[in-house]
Order: sequence, then C-alpha cells, then structure tokens
Amino acid sequence: MSGQYGHFHKYVGEKCTHPYPEERYRTEVTRLLGVLDKRLEGREFLVDDGFSIADMATFPWLECIRGPKGYGSPQLLEPHKNVTAYLDRCLARPAVKRGMGVTPFPERK
Repeated sequence: MSGQYGHFHKYVGEKCTHPYPEERYRTEVTRLLGVLDKRLEGREFLVDDGFSIADMATFPWLECIRGPKGYGSPQLLEPHKNVTAYLDRCLARPAVKRGMGVTPFPERK
C-alpha cells in the first residue's frame, strides 16, 4: 500500500489527474499506520524477541513515507507516535545505518 501511495503521490504527476488513486492509497496507508501503531504499543520492535526480518521488511517503507527522498509525507506519520519512535529506533541501529548507505535513494527531479 505504501508503494502504491508513493507511486500516485510523487511519481504519476500529470499522467493521472483524478484524485481517487492517491486518496485511496493514502487512506489505506493511514489505516495501516494505525494498526502498526497499536502493535508497537509497549514494544520496541514488531516481534517480541527483538529486531527481526519483519522489521527489516517494514521500516524502509516508513522511511519512504517520512523521508524527503521518498514520498515526503511525514504528516502521515505524525499522529502515530509509536510508529515514529519505532522508525527512529530502527534507523539508529549501526548495521541499519551502514546498510542504508549501500544503496541510497536516488535523487529525483
């Protein structure tokens, strides 16, 4: 859902002037952020045993939503304090920092 939202929000531009696709995916991403926020309540990571492949598959999409080189829609994350704190924890991990530098987001025009 996050990828679809990003596609219509940032990359489609004038190819699709109808508001429905972006609204539909933004609404679904917002709903899923609420589900994720509840899951993270009282937890550091998605699985109780600590940082796992589930986190590795999840946090980059959140960074796409927040980050200026991604979709640049941090306002979607603002109401979800557990999600925001979770993303910050994931990005603060030394191995994640190194990994994020291997293939950085390309600059978009």
